[in-house]
Amino acid sequence: MTEEKQKYDGIYQNPAKYPRYGHTNHGARAVAIVTKWAPKSLLDLGCGWNEFAKQVKAALPEATVVGADFSCPGADIQCEAANTPFEDNTFDVVTSFDMMEHLVESEVDAVLAEMARVSSRFIFSISYQDSVNKWQGKTLHPTVQPEEWWMLRIAKAGGLGLTKQGRFITGRWAAALRIDSDASVVLVGNGPSVQDAPNGKLIDTFDEVVRFNNFKIEGFEKNVGTKTTLWSTFFKAVDSLDKHPRAICICENTQQPPSIEELYRIPAWCYNRTRQQVIDRKYWDLGFSKKPDILASSGLQVATFLLEVVGVKKVHLYGFDHFSKKRSGQHHYWMPMSFKTPAEHDGQVEAHMFEQLRLAGKVAYL
Repeated sequence: MTEEKQKYDGIYQNPAKYPRYGHTNHGARAVAIVTKWAPKSLLDLGCGWNEFAKQVKAALPEATVVGADFSCPGADIQCEAANTPFEDNTFDVVTSFDMMEHLVESEVDAVLAEMARVSSRFIFSISYQDSVNKWQGKTLHPTVQPEEWWMLRIAKAGGLGLTKQGRFITGRWAAALRIDSDASVVLVGNGPSVQDAPNGKLIDTFDEVVRFNNFKIEGFEKNVGTKTTLWSTFFKAVDSLDKHPRAICICENTQQPPSIEELYRIPAWCYNRTRQQVIDRKYWDLGFSKKPDILASSGLQVATFLLEVVGVKKVHLYGFDHFSKKRSGQHHYWMPMSFKTPAEHDGQVEAHMFEQLRLAGKVAYL
């Protein structure tokens, strides 16, 4: 029996000291949201005495509703949150109300992955404060983190459509991109500087080689290599939809083309967060004189996603010229004609941001 299990077994076996524990029903106000979704099945993890499940059953009598808890005797089933006895996609919805802060931090990713495995969409509430109740003088909330931290963890498990409704976080599950944290990763940009060095063979030694949009290999193998493991694209204004069967898209609602076997989407919440960081940095550079309307480049979006969400320890960059025209007027290494610097991006701001990541040991340039 784990220390955490002993802790909660002790609480539930001592109703005189903890008369209301497990009866709080933090999900009571979420019943209206779930009812609108009209799921045919729902799993409530960390259900306590099952008050929420009973309310949902009353509102949706045809639905299968299961309350699971690893200790409370009032649950329909007792099981570990990271190891439930259900088949993949058993439930339309998984819910969890003020439960995840009770997990030790090392368990969070596994529990969220299990939720994603057994369900299609979710609604959570999480406490970002220490617990009122204590066990032997110790907190019952070992993982007290800000909302942003939790959003990134949910995104890592494959959460999309991340939305706040009051204190509830809602969304749906999609495929989660899994890359070993120690994997060697290179992002091959399309800047003309790739023509300056014969790094093709070096690039092909990386575990993960990410290329962007309309990348070209034929005729440039000496400089850019031949290996591709992940294609970053919008699926718009590209020559072909079959450049690589494994793709990452920064637009979370993009429809998956038939030629793509694996599609990973950057959640809109993550996209907007990175864009806002670029805007804030530019606003600072402007001396707060004017709020800029700019976007984060695909390269910055993908790098941020790999580092912050997927959990890669370090990414290497090649062909990231940050839209500079110092070398030439070219925009892409395979197109000889000149282009103006895109008004929707600020390469100088992004170069500064990447430099900070380089100094932190998160980024290296080839």
